[in-house]
Amino acid sequence: MRPRIRTTTGLLASIVLLALLTVLPRATPTPAAAAVTGTYDLVLLRVQFPDLGPRYTRAQLNAAAAEMHRYFGELSSGQLDLRVHVAEVSLPKRWSDYAGCTGPSCTPILQDAAERAAAGGVSFAGVEGILVVYAGCPREGGGSFGAVTFTRPGVSGTFQQSDAAECGAPRLASGVEWGVWAHETGHQLQLHEGRSGAHPTWYESGYNLMDSCYPCGESAYSLADASLTNETGAAGPSLVFPGWIPRSRIHVTSSAAGAGETVVLAPVTAPLSGTAAALGIKVPISTGQYYFLEVRRRSRADAWPTIHDEGVQIIRIDEAAKRPGVPVHPCDTLHPDGCIRGADPRCPVPYTASSHPHCWPFALWHTSDTYRDAANAIAISVGPAAGDGLAVTVTRGVPRGAPDLFVTPWRTPPVHGYETVDIWVDSSCNGYEADGGALRYGRRADGTVIGNGDDPCANHPNRVYARVRNLGDAPARDARIVFEAADPLGMGISGTWREIGTAAPAAFPALASIPAGGEATVFVEWTPAVTVDAERLRDARFAFHSCLRVRAAGVAGERVLQNLDGDGEQENLDNFEVPAGSGAGAAASEREFRLTNPPDTSRQARTYYFMVDSRLPKDWRYEVAGGAQSITLQPGESRRIPVRVVSRGRREPGASWHLRVAAYTIERHVPPPYVRTGFVEYLPRVEGGVTFAAQGVRKAKMRMRASLSRGRVVVEGRLDPAVAGTRVTVDYAPAEGRTVSRLVATDRAGRFRDASVQADGREWRVLAFWQGTDRLSSAATDVVAPGSAQSGGMPGRWWIVVLLLVVVLVLVWWYVRSRR
Repeated sequence: MRPRIRTTTGLLASIVLLALLTVLPRATPTPAAAAVTGTYDLVLLRVQFPDLGPRYTRAQLNAAAAEMHRYFGELSSGQLDLRVHVAEVSLPKRWSDYAGCTGPSCTPILQDAAERAAAGGVSFAGVEGILVVYAGCPREGGGSFGAVTFTRPGVSGTFQQSDAAECGAPRLASGVEWGVWAHETGHQLQLHEGRSGAHPTWYESGYNLMDSCYPCGESAYSLADASLTNETGAAGPSLVFPGWIPRSRIHVTSSAAGAGETVVLAPVTAPLSGTAAALGIKVPISTGQYYFLEVRRRSRADAWPTIHDEGVQIIRIDEAAKRPGVPVHPCDTLHPDGCIRGADPRCPVPYTASSHPHCWPFALWHTSDTYRDAANAIAISVGPAAGDGLAVTVTRGVPRGAPDLFVTPWRTPPVHGYETVDIWVDSSCNGYEADGGALRYGRRADGTVIGNGDDPCANHPNRVYARVRNLGDAPARDARIVFEAADPLGMGISGTWREIGTAAPAAFPALASIPAGGEATVFVEWTPAVTVDAERLRDARFAFHSCLRVRAAGVAGERVLQNLDGDGEQENLDNFEVPAGSGAGAAASEREFRLTNPPDTSRQARTYYFMVDSRLPKDWRYEVAGGAQSITLQPGESRRIPVRVVSRGRREPGASWHLRVAAYTIERHVPPPYVRTGFVEYLPRVEGGVTFAAQGVRKAKMRMRASLSRGRVVVEGRLDPAVAGTRVTVDYAPAEGRTVSRLVATDRAGRFRDASVQADGREWRVLAFWQGTDRLSSAATDVVAPGSAQSGGMPGRWWIVVLLLVVVLVLVWWYVRSRR
């Protein structure tokens, strides 16, 4: 336990350290977003109920498992080895006993079925995901809900969970219609890597497994390397399996006006080892906006059993949009009636691409077709076939001469959490970096700040920084950057923001004209006012969560305004420490975040579920919301959600681990091709989240005494273990008047001394605290009054007094002895 501060509420509040809701203060960068590669063990668990009989035999299920294995091998160009283990159980309860479950409410079926399967000899060792298949098609559709952790007899662990049913007319050799099963397995793979269950075009494309084609291949955009698609620094908002197509296989066209290029594309499903041709074309428009093109042929992953048409698919991407991918259909420009969407008697089912090219899922672009984007002066023409590929010509004249202000959004490399490398905090409580202080979590080798930089210091000044870049090709003039904090503090993202300051050219001349390709680093001062209940103060760091964001109005000539509108240009605040050492004992850390059902966006009660991605050591334990799987909030209701982590064993100082908790609701979706069939998909919609970073630290202690000498308050203390040259904050609180803060440096022995405050005959209470480092915990002293000493030793120069006293006693003893 760190020393508890015994003082008044006002003085306690002066040392409370604000923490970010989702900061991840890592010592090393994390890898870029990537799809699952190598082996992935999936249990296909068919569940029978007394009131529902199976449609498929065990032999058919085994055949379907082999087909799914082959299909995902083709989809990933051999990079994924999906091992599907078939198991089947019968439950004593009827389907109706589970109240027609949807979403996470179906988890009890998974747990009951897994327990029965384990009792029957099924091993779940090494299994990463479970796909529950309901026998007899009790409901259409399926869902994927993230990881679930449970312990039942014979089975214990954390598993990605999905469900589906035995529905649909069989079209595959096995006689099993497993297209929806493959779709939900795809969501499992996304969620396994910490990404949301993305649909590249939100179901509009009938040529993507993760949209509305069950099963078929994926678009070049969905499979492309994240580093190729993330012009805004994000991992790509709709990337499905990033990296299954390497960067070298995507051709990026020139942005120069008047440029023209012809590229021969191989089919996107072609094996990487079978062709050296490009598999996709990226056509940049502006920052975060581009076209992605690919050729689709009825082969490999696009032949299960067949795609609707063959040709070129064009998808327009806007990374800042809520729906990033929008297919560009030829019927909208080449057919007199345009594309017909939704149920319409002119689009009978079934139909072919040649007989009804204006009906969903729409024909592709064919030889001699040309798409023209007049606004951006881009033309995309489909040329002749080259083997099973097609020649595609892109000519362009992108408008030039526009600025584009940009702040890297959160959930981007190198952290992928709810933070950004372009926003950070510099606390006065350990000295501003510009004045020689050091950020607690430091910087990476490339100069970017790790985590929040510093923990914000409550009731003391902090500088909130933002790095603003101009990605355009013209200067950004007279930029004004607005900094805001969530209001009220401690609520996470409540939907309400309070301005804490504006950086303008008067204070930061660089904002007067940021050149093309240039940047400006600006800050505002922020003193968060926090009142703390003394009973809830556990140590020098207090679990208090908030969120910061920056935004700016568009500057003259700017066309892309989403890059600095405050939506995603945010930094959430929180972390906790884990004692490091050689002991094997357990240590508990508790934090909390706040979840709110905003009254302005929800007029009804909403149930929130918890999705947990634990990257903690195997022998650690965690608990979210006291073990509850979900909570229901009324409109406008806000609730604190506790998170408890128990660490065990040896931990090295400086190491870090994390626990990501996402609170989500379940959305109901009906893909376009199934509007008449009753097919429904249930998917999580993340409403908020927290990433707790556990930082391995060695426990630090501080001792201090205060005295009155020559009309001044004299403070002497020591930091143990000694850290030379670090900054300690000393707060002097008079009985009446404002608290005075001093920043005092330590010497090589960790000692500090300050005598800068006049006593003025008043009563004083003094407190010292230290922010800590990435290897040492934060620390605080007890509150002391001048003339009293804190227990635990005699710091400062008292040892000199003791030594002199010992010398005097020795001399007296020697004198008395010599006189005998």
